[in-house]
Amino acid sequence: FVKCDHAYIRFMGVTMGYTSSVYDDKSADAYLIDGNGPGASGGHSNMTFNWQRNLSNKIRVGAGIELPKASYTQWAGSREKEATQRVPSIPLYVQYAWGDIGHVRLSSMLRTLTYRDYVDNRNRSMLGYGLKLTANYKLGNAVGYFMTQGGSGIANYFKDNDGFNLDLVPDENNLGQLKRTSSVGGLCALQYYYTPNLFSTAMYGYMRNYVDKYENGLIESGQHMKYEHYAAVNFIWRASSFFDVGIEYNYGIKRSFANESIHNNRITAMFKVGF
Repeated sequence: FVKCDHAYIRFMGVTMGYTSSVYDDKSADAYLIDGNGPGASGGHSNMTFNWQRNLSNKIRVGAGIELPKASYTQWAGSREKEATQRVPSIPLYVQYAWGDIGHVRLSSMLRTLTYRDYVDNRNRSMLGYGLKLTANYKLGNAVGYFMTQGGSGIANYFKDNDGFNLDLVPDENNLGQLKRTSSVGGLCALQYYYTPNLFSTAMYGYMRNYVDKYENGLIESGQHMKYEHYAAVNFIWRASSFFDVGIEYNYGIKRSFANESIHNNRITAMFKVGF
């Protein structure tokens, strides 16, 4: 079994292919063994065509178009779950950096969400939008990481909402029509280097969804996730340029709109070979 997370070409600041969204700031993510990480972090890789460039030694900008990927909860009885997405999503960002010390980035996302109204037998479209603020900063042997984001109709750009039918849900006041949900979240982390090759990371993340109650959806409104907490702490040793060893503790709790909850404790060990 082979899984491809990135497959793209890059030339003179232009990237084309399957890789992380321009909306995601990977340099603001601390090192974790857990491949999923906090639910509020970036959602998924996507087909993208984007341009990113340094305007100066401090300012960097980026813009792109991405293949739409939406996930809705339709009405029960609807004959089509989703309509074809024909309008690309548009991510943008502007970043200010302090050399190698750190940076702050403001990103935005605009997307058109198209769905099938099974009552009027027509396609309808809604605008989804989001804003994200990310940063990292180095101070001595420590590096701090920060991210916060929020928006409407962008649920699947949050990692733990991806593919869970939360971009649009049934509009209780208009049979056949859907409405946007809103999501907010963030994370903060501190990474400390004992030596250049030995470090630890401590992280906390939080995410919350806002979904109006509805009846007769293919997924009940109470089954959707209301909020989650996530925490992690690890110890990583870079034994060589191609071999990492580490151990990590993860804790998470999720609660649904029906007040059902689940939590998990996990200890993970890592042996990583890079080449």
